Amino acid sequence: MAAKALRIVTQDRQPDPMRFNFTKTSLDRLQAGERRRDVYDAKTAGLSLRVSPTGHKAFYFARRINGRYRRIKIGVFPGVTVEQARREAAKLIGQVASGKDPAADRRAKREQMTLGELWTIYRDGHAKARCTERTLRTEKYLYEKRLKKWAGHKLAAITPDQVKTLHARIGKDSKTSANRAVQLLRRLFRYASRHYSYEGRMPTTSVELFREQARERFLLPEEMPGFLKACDAEGQPWSDFFKLCLLTAARRSNVQAMEWRHVDFKAKTWTIPAEQAKAGRAITIPLSGDALGILQRRRNDQSESGYVFPPLRDKGETLHLSQPQRPFKRICKRAGIDDLTIHDLRRTAGSWMAAAGASLPQIGKALGHADPRSTQIYARLNTDAVRSQLEAMGTAMTAEPVEDTEQTDTPADPADNE
Repeated sequence: MAAKALRIVTQDRQPDPMRFNFTKTSLDRLQAGERRRDVYDAKTAGLSLRVSPTGHKAFYFARRINGRYRRIKIGVFPGVTVEQARREAAKLIGQVASGKDPAADRRAKREQMTLGELWTIYRDGHAKARCTERTLRTEKYLYEKRLKKWAGHKLAAITPDQVKTLHARIGKDSKTSANRAVQLLRRLFRYASRHYSYEGRMPTTSVELFREQARERFLLPEEMPGFLKACDAEGQPWSDFFKLCLLTAARRSNVQAMEWRHVDFKAKTWTIPAEQAKAGRAITIPLSGDALGILQRRRNDQSESGYVFPPLRDKGETLHLSQPQRPFKRICKRAGIDDLTIHDLRRTAGSWMAAAGASLPQIGKALGHADPRSTQIYARLNTDAVRSQLEAMGTAMTAEPVEDTEQTDTPADPADNE
């Protein structure tokens, strides 16, 4: 007779939802909740799966060792299968039985980890699963440009003085870049602390970040005609590209990757998918008549490409238009405009909306801002619209009251008209 399957029950004889036989199907069905929670394998003692509110799932081995409760990460599900996790848990059980402390051994190894090794683990085990493509590109650039010089350094060997010196040196050219480099380094060390039992010093804690001034450059009314004329002189596809950056108020990278399947001519909208949006959620942008005109013309003249702006050359892995910096510089030089970036076109759209009297929530929605604080820069740009409202209010407040004259039925004297 076949043996009955193991069935774990609670004291009231109900199945225990926290402990069950791990299978790929049962773990796939686990849903994320508002709080982090742990479930335990009924087959292998000490093996658990932690489910975070974001849906991230990871195997752990939990056991009291030498009087202290230890939790050792095995790997991320489903990259690590149930059977692989059970085999690793069995090895750890054997080490504990022989008197070893696997957690202490791992901690000692992590303290010998180099920054380059930590970056690889962080990038592959955390960032790729949780961050948008835009964030991945930014963090890769920061590491390659600012931190890779320490790739061979042990984590414990990186000192606060070294980080302060690096921060100050980068800050001479760009305070924003200096702050972002330190913030990335901080995330890396915190990741090592949370997930790999790193207990060494945090070299970023004593670094005082630079105060950052929000950039407020945008195209002025007197600059706009020259800019548009210079766009036309640059020719296609750049003329349409930079005009759509203005008309949609979208980020440069999103306009570059715009696909026809995301443009709805009937609804007059363009949807930026969540995986491309900075905030990680889909953004629907209403399209003006001018924007629709550009898109309709490009659609009529378009090849078989699924992108609104296909690449200029059929080389490399890029599927859409890229490297707009050089043509943008040529346009600005032709128009006689200084100190303007491509991102300033997005800011220009917001500033012109503010000048036209649009509210901050309306501007934030048009720009796809997830945080209302990002839109506060435009609060002082719509002074003309606010001034007109204040003047109208002041006129109404200070106007002399109209006297109510009494009407009579006495006919007008004809002599009055003489």
